[in-house]
Amino acid sequence: MGLRGSGMILPAVTGNETIEYNHVLSLAPDCVPGNNNCRMQQDKYEAARIAGVSMGIHMLVNNESEPIYVNAGDFVRAHEEAIRNYDRVYRFDASEFKDNKADIVIVGCSAPTGELFTHTCWAVVNCLPIVKKGGTIIFATPSPGYRTWPGFALMEFMKPFLPASPENQERALKSFYDQSNGLWTGCVWYKLYEAMLHADVRIVTLPTNHALARDIGFNVYENVEDAYQDALSQHGNDARVAFVPYGRYTLLNTLHA
Repeated sequence: MGLRGSGMILPAVTGNETIEYNHVLSLAPDCVPGNNNCRMQQDKYEAARIAGVSMGIHMLVNNESEPIYVNAGDFVRAHEEAIRNYDRVYRFDASEFKDNKADIVIVGCSAPTGELFTHTCWAVVNCLPIVKKGGTIIFATPSPGYRTWPGFALMEFMKPFLPASPENQERALKSFYDQSNGLWTGCVWYKLYEAMLHADVRIVTLPTNHALARDIGFNVYENVEDAYQDALSQHGNDARVAFVPYGRYTLLNTLHA
């Protein structure tokens, strides 16, 4: 979804200090996929009000990046209406997983910014509501790279804190608060890090990404079948398996609305 209301101000044209403060709010427990009322978004609304923004333009696209919805109006009300339309397409009732979560989730990604892993890895985060603690998430993303950037560019900021563990998580959080590590990228990779604390994440990607991804500390494969067989050996042949084909966009509700 294109966000061109409050997003035109923060983070688009604000100073680094303002952007960094906004991104700190991504660490709040209410900053989860599908919650537009989180502190991070409310801070963006406030910045737009201060700047005097009166209109926002919002667009939804399908999984082939074709426009399927567009609106314009008051930057908050139009944004909220766009989200309601987004939810009608991409939010699903997953309440069957509330008390019986999957052992293995296989998730793919279709997104217009799919060249870099940093733009697609939220698909892993979106699967957390349906996978059990200690389960496995298999994420397939080609991530061919963008111009001179390799597919896993920017993810090296995670390297000092892998493997994911409570001790390394504490170090990561301290690095944000003492500003030795910026949240301009951390607001993306830290959510993936939290997912890796919950589940075993296995990444299927192009062979050209393997050396860098493994150096960072990721568990990578060349094909889904090998990752799946390894996951079955861990969870058993009667493992409960879920498939989420468009993970970058999909929101999964485990409670009835």
